Amino acid sequence: MIIDWTHFTPGSALAGGMVIGIATAVLLLLAGRIAGISGIVGGLFKLRGDDMGWRIAFVSGLIMAPLVWQLFSELPLIQIDTGYGLLALAGLIVGVGTRYGSGCTSGHGVC
Repeated sequence: MIIDWTHFTPGSALAGGMVIGIATAVLLLLAGRIAGISGIVGGLFKLRGDDMGWRIAFVSGLIMAPLVWQLFSELPLIQIDTGYGLLALAGLIVGVGTRYGSGCTSGHGVC
């Protein structure tokens, strides 16, 4: 993967970090939950309906964010220099690791 440093803007990185920080703080304060993506998505596959609403809203926001971004700016070019098989294997290994570690670094690190 190649990072395009010529188009990096500290302002957008700061704004994104602030949005992530506010969102995780709100989720922690209002729902008592850590905003770990693996735990949130994993909870969608359980048959408990008492917390499905906020999980669906959170994942919908993750999916809609790039679509909204496209309205105002061009999405960055993503280049992955490996085959789909290795990419799928890496994703599987990361998924197993998040289950053993009781969640992924997105929630643990930010919260």
